[in-house]
This record gives sequence, structure tokens and C-alpha cells, in this order.
Amino acid sequence: MTPQEFAAEYVDVDWKNYVCIVNDPRNAYYQTYTVDYLQNVAGGPRWFP
Repeated sequence: MTPQEFAAEYVDVDWKNYVCIVNDPRNAYYQTYTVDYLQNVAGGPRWFP
């Protein structure tokens, strides 16, 4: 069983309801940003397309 198969069968989570929190003091606080090449999963979707 692959990790994806395991997750599909046993994990009941809607991953679209989660966010990625990153501290980047170069930018203003209380804003949303897209950071190039910062993906939690290789080849996965961008957080703010």
C-alpha cells in the first residue's frame, strides 16, 4: 500500500481547509503572498494561484 493509498482509505481530512503559515519578515504582515518554489508537496498546487 502506498502512502497515498493509505491516506485515501484511512484519513478523513479535506486538505483544502488548511493553510500554510510562513514568516517572511521581508514583507508586510497581514497580507497573503505567493512564494515561488515554496510548495509543501513537490509538483503540488500553488497555495494562492
